[in-house]
Amino acid sequence: MPDAILTSQQARAVDRVAIEQYGIPGIILMENAGRGCVEQLCTLGGCGPAAIFCGQGNNGGDGFVIARHLKVRGFDPSVYLIGAENRLSNDSQINYRSLRACGIPIETITQSHEVSALVPVWQRCSWLIDALLGTGASGPPREPMSTLIEAVNALLSTFLQALMRILVKSLRLPFGPITRVRLWRPSLGYLSKLQRHLWERCMWSTSVFPSKSFSK
Repeated sequence: MPDAILTSQQARAVDRVAIEQYGIPGIILMENAGRGCVEQLCTLGGCGPAAIFCGQGNNGGDGFVIARHLKVRGFDPSVYLIGAENRLSNDSQINYRSLRACGIPIETITQSHEVSALVPVWQRCSWLIDALLGTGASGPPREPMSTLIEAVNALLSTFLQALMRILVKSLRLPFGPITRVRLWRPSLGYLSKLQRHLWERCMWSTSVFPSKSFSK
């Protein structure tokens, strides 16, 4: 059976049924989502550092869970919370406190000018993981999230251009434009693994770094 891709409305309906009809707490759904993401990451191999960008809603809570499970599996996660911690959703607060107790570094970004200083750090990461906006998001991202999204998209674009040149030459594939990536590894050291999983993995999700330029 092929994997189903749900719309935002359908995803919210699934959560609502799980919580209201089957009595599964939202915190359990958050745990399952984060753990499932890490399991997917581990199928791609690699053991480099991961930067996880978290919003203040439940999607950010998923990111906190991802960081915890990556740490347990021996990865090196760093978490970037966009906005003040006192505005986190209730379930996200629980996983935020758990992450603090695990000693995983969490850096809070509240101003747009703080983003540029962190880009060189993200360039050295093996994974960039977006847990910024979930199914409840509407309208264009506000600052400093908008600046963050543009900065990460620019970083990914640079890497993708280099990767495309190498892959088109070495694989002779009809390579079309990639505009949206959920989980990407901006490290050419992992190129051989990326080649093997290019078509089945690159387009694993369709809605991650949601910038103005990528949403057209």
